[in-house]
Amino acid sequence: MKQFTVRDFVQVALIAALYIVLTITPPLNAISYGAYQFRISEMLNFTAFYNRKYIVGLTLGCMISNFYSFGLVDVLVGGGSTLVFVTLGVILFDRYKKEYVFNG
Repeated sequence: MKQFTVRDFVQVALIAALYIVLTITPPLNAISYGAYQFRISEMLNFTAFYNRKYIVGLTLGCMISNFYSFGLVDVLVGGGSTLVFVTLGVILFDRYKKEYVFNG
């Protein structure tokens, strides 16, 4: 397994910081929390398809952002679901990217 370099840690930290800023900044935080959530920061999930190391940054950013909402349950459930579903999406994309789906 490849070791993380200092450059990798900085890039992961930047992704986490961008996620946090795009979630808790005052004009965007009104739609980022509550029963119905629309997070602009979720667009950063596509960076994980570019490089798998960003999954860590996205998960950390989500967990830190969720500290501002409903507490520890939201941190664990939200961060865990981000980790599972982004990882699953990347794995499935890598597996099926060369196959034709629905004849398209």
